[in-house]
Amino acid sequence: MSQSISGLRAWIFQRITAIYLAVFVPIALGYLLFFPVTSYQSWIELLSSSWVNTSLLLFVFAILLHGWIGIRDVVIDYVQPFPARMMLLVLVGLGLIVCGVWAARILFNVKGVV
Repeated sequence: MSQSISGLRAWIFQRITAIYLAVFVPIALGYLLFFPVTSYQSWIELLSSSWVNTSLLLFVFAILLHGWIGIRDVVIDYVQPFPARMMLLVLVGLGLIVCGVWAARILFNVKGVV
């Protein structure tokens, strides 16, 4: 029973993150198309905005969570030896955590927080 709840929860999270990604990417590309950022200073000004910074952090979180769920499902389905499956999941999880911390550090550094 708990496995079906976990599968349903993962499915819901993957759909929520997919919706956020599908909304965020066209809006961001459209904004950059109509209001091109041409200098380093204008990038800093854009990324210093709290709503841009927050939406980018949510984007990074959504893409990492979406990727984790997809990779986890593929690994669980196709990697049969349990030790290999666990090792691969740990390595992928650590890699995604490092990417998330790195992205957060970059975005917070723009505001001078870090």
